[in-house]
Amino acid sequence: MKTRNVYLWMFVFSVVSFINCISSNGIIEGLINSFSSIAEDDECDQPDLCDEMQIMLHLACIRITSPERILLLLTWDSLPAACDKTASVLGHINDTLTDCTPPQTNNLYMRLYKALVFFQGQMCTMAETKSKHMEKYRSCISELRDDLIDCEGPADWFEKRSKTYVCRQFTEIINCDYIRAALLCGLKPARMLRSFAAEVINKALVSKCLVSSTLPHVHNPMSDVGSRVPNNVIVCIYIFLLACMLQYFM
Repeated sequence: MKTRNVYLWMFVFSVVSFINCISSNGIIEGLINSFSSIAEDDECDQPDLCDEMQIMLHLACIRITSPERILLLLTWDSLPAACDKTASVLGHINDTLTDCTPPQTNNLYMRLYKALVFFQGQMCTMAETKSKHMEKYRSCISELRDDLIDCEGPADWFEKRSKTYVCRQFTEIINCDYIRAALLCGLKPARMLRSFAAEVINKALVSKCLVSSTLPHVHNPMSDVGSRVPNNVIVCIYIFLLACMLQYFM
């Protein structure tokens, strides 16, 4: 008899526990659904992450694929034209970033965007920046396009994780720019270009590189007001003088 009562009480306890479990599950499910709806509402309120491919395409309009390529804007036939195009590209990127969450600051294309903004602020505004003093040498610097391309670093060099490697390439690039500019335009504009190149490129690096105050030696640099005379012109002058001398002695 006692055993039967024990089983009966166990049965009643099991039924009551089951009913409470069902009731509790209903409450729990209600809470879960409530929190889920709140989370969904919060997600809807947050803008989507910006498409970095759109930023890349805008930069590609002026062939900005590396920080060195920003320097090539100095070699355009017209600086105002380069500045107008730069302003247009930056305007499109700003519009792209308006209704979405911008990529992180260490994102490749955001770093190039930041470097391009710096270029515009230095070269394309009415402010008298130290970089704008290069304008007086523009006729010479505009001839440096091929030289600056030759000085570019290896592909994707500025994306590498090793700061030692990145800064070694950085130094080689700005020193190469200095040497080429010194041979063509003179030491003073070469120093200006090296300093400006260092600032632009550093804006696109995750970690800035130190700029050495020691300048590379340049053998027989051009005078500051000079410009490279094409070799074929020198040959023509030499032939002309030789012809005059032969005509004189005949």
